[in-house]
Amino acid sequence: MLTKFDVVVCGGGAAGLTLANLLADMSGGTLRIALVDTKLESRKHSPRTSAIAIGPKQMLASMGAWSLESAFAAPVRRIEVSDAQESVEAIVPDLTFQCAEYDEALAWIIRHSELETHLRDIARSRDIRFIEGEIVGYKPNGAFAQIELRDGGALGARLVVAADGAQSRLRELAKVQCVEWGYDRSAIVATLRHEESHADTAVQIFYPAGPFATLPLTGNRSSLVWTETRDRAERLRRSDINELTAEIQRYSADRLGSLRLEGDIASFALGYSHVRSFHAERLVFIGDAARRVHPLAGQGLNLGLRDAAALSEIIIESARLGLDFGSISPLVEYGRRRNLDSVISSSAFDVLHRIFAWDASALRMARKTGLSLVQSSDHIKALLMKEATGFSGMYPERFGREHAIR
Repeated sequence: MLTKFDVVVCGGGAAGLTLANLLADMSGGTLRIALVDTKLESRKHSPRTSAIAIGPKQMLASMGAWSLESAFAAPVRRIEVSDAQESVEAIVPDLTFQCAEYDEALAWIIRHSELETHLRDIARSRDIRFIEGEIVGYKPNGAFAQIELRDGGALGARLVVAADGAQSRLRELAKVQCVEWGYDRSAIVATLRHEESHADTAVQIFYPAGPFATLPLTGNRSSLVWTETRDRAERLRRSDINELTAEIQRYSADRLGSLRLEGDIASFALGYSHVRSFHAERLVFIGDAARRVHPLAGQGLNLGLRDAAALSEIIIESARLGLDFGSISPLVEYGRRRNLDSVISSSAFDVLHRIFAWDASALRMARKTGLSLVQSSDHIKALLMKEATGFSGMYPERFGREHAIR
């Protein structure tokens, strides 16, 4: 028996939950919305974090989803970038960013699991149907698309949204191709508790294998995102806790004083992927189902939230005009709005990774020169921060304002 909805969002991560909440809020509850995930109530807690930029933060606030985050989201008021290809000792920032006024913030660091928990709580207070199940089939059929679940259930939707992650099952079922490659790198993620204050500063130190980043959390805690070769990352993750702590202490150049690891340690393989099309018949892709980016700028989640913002606007605009928002024209418009921003942003992170992976002395000199030029140019820094703070590309104006950067 087919249960029909207006929109079925497949994936209970931050992007999918944000879209479902936006649609429920912007439609005044008139849209029938379902959210499907294999583990809606028992998603694994993870030390992974993201930087929520100003634009997406304003979007979350507009639908009442920022009040609790503000209690455990740590502001970033300064960013320091260092190139430490030759030595771990005496690291000096080559590039810095900060707001013109210290009481403002460039971004907020938040754990994925905490954001998702809060977004689920908001969704429960709205008329959004939660369905726990594994998707095994997708079939467009005229005015509806049909989703089949492993337990035999079936859902119909005017529009299906694939928010089911980098290994998207819906993308596979719809036979939508990706441009993709691996980096032979993994990211180690963990939470650090440290002696010295992080002073609301995000630090990114580039070593030959990749960036070593500490991102401020509430209190004297920071999120670690450390890129290493896959083999070394796995050895480090499985090593004695004291040995791992000593290596983290060394790579951080003792900037945070003595430190210790808190909670779980995780790692995940890094790579690049981007869909060739943002849509198929009655199906669209958002978040990691649309693209996977290097975490060096912490922008993967922001790109997903920008997808949700653009798609929600298109759905609501079409619905208010009495149009079929699952038909081809709105889906093409969604792809048009998101493709350029998405390709430019994801490609920029890929290029940055490759530039900092260069190890020849001449290239190191060119990289140092480039960093010095950016550091001395307020205009270039402002353009870079426009991307990092979520105001690049096509983004709904009502969700934010630009801050002064220096």
